[in-house]
Amino acid sequence: MTKRRVGLLFGGVSGEHEVSISSARAIANALCADENASKYEVVPVYIQKNGIWTAVETIAQVLDSGTPLESAP
Repeated sequence: MTKRRVGLLFGGVSGEHEVSISSARAIANALCADENASKYEVVPVYIQKNGIWTAVETIAQVLDSGTPLESAP
């Protein structure tokens, strides 16, 4: 069976930035757990508080820690 690719967009320029990270973690965990792991490929896309879209290695760091990336000035 072919996996469905699911884009998971989170973060962004918002007062709800941290809530978005927490929600993304829960969604990613659910889509990658048990029988869902064979059905879905999650492609996370993180947007920093300053609006910068980030690299793949940074996304894993944010999802693993559950905390926002500190933006460079």
